[in-house]
Amino acid sequence: MAVAVFCVLVIGLLVLTAAPLFGPREVLVASDDARRQRLEALEQEKKGYLKAIKDVEFERATGKISEEDFQELREFYALKAAEAMDALERLEQEERGGRKRG
Repeated sequence: MAVAVFCVLVIGLLVLTAAPLFGPREVLVASDDARRQRLEALEQEKKGYLKAIKDVEFERATGKISEEDFQELREFYALKAAEAMDALERLEQEERGGRKRG
């Protein structure tokens, strides 16, 4: 009797341990969705910073901000836009690399 209970417990533990290996791969879908959302967010971020550069150029041209403020703001927005573009490029390279391997 004790041997039968032990065997049932061992089989149950083996099934519970192996179940994730044979289950659905929803995690990968969630990962793809997260990557796509990250790409879209970075694209919006890049566009926002590029628009901000145009805005400060317009404000300088209309005399609303000083040349010193313009240089400081333009440098800041250009740096942020470059960071977003670099992040976008890295994610796109990872995506292309994943497709080649997969």
